Amino acid sequence: MKIITKDNWRDVDPVCEQMLSLSMEQDSVYPMFPELWLDLILKPKLSDNVPLELHSIFETARGCMVYGYFYYPLFSIGNEQLYKLIDAAISTKYEGSGGPVPKAPRRFVNLVKKN
Repeated sequence: MKIITKDNWRDVDPVCEQMLSLSMEQDSVYPMFPELWLDLILKPKLSDNVPLELHSIFETARGCMVYGYFYYPLFSIGNEQLYKLIDAAISTKYEGSGGPVPKAPRRFVNLVKKN
């Protein structure tokens, strides 16, 4: 695990230095360079009609994943944010389609249970 210091806070996390990228077209494996990492993380986009609240969660997830290249535990936090995004998206769609407000606390399991 990387211990952050004044000298290494901008250095690639050693975990990420071990990551490889596979090119099926070129049948080759090469290191995961920062630009490639950034391109992969920034490629997915949300539609403009997605609510601002969901865009905010999405951007938090992407930010954590981008900077996870320099401190790998941030990548895990970004992954957790993606699950939060999925939950919020399902809830938004559910409420928008007229689904009844659950009597139990708003939890994913309660939203997908059959009444």
